Amino acid sequence: MAWPGLAAEANGCRLATTGTAAIRDTGPVPVTPTARYVGMRSCAPQLVQERLFNGMHVHIGIPDREAGVEVLNRIRGWLPALVALSANSPMWDGYGHCHIVGGVIV
Repeated sequence: MAWPGLAAEANGCRLATTGTAAIRDTGPVPVTPTARYVGMRSCAPQLVQERLFNGMHVHIGIPDREAGVEVLNRIRGWLPALVALSANSPMWDGYGHCHIVGGVIV
């Protein structure tokens, strides 16, 4: 299996990850059409329009503690990259911002 970045480049694209949108569109921000997010848009429309945040998490089933330790040992070398991918962008709406991005203690 090819790395996703190589597949993207082969198709004239580049992959980039960010916790916040560095540049936003001028149109309305789309929200997930569930009661929770539609309610957020109703209660705090300016917040929804101005603050574009993304999130993703993955749940993985581990059969036992021994396997869990083995998995954690194998991903240890990837932790700096995983933390970097989860950080918020230092850019907001095309400009640098002064929001402090908290560090992670590993």
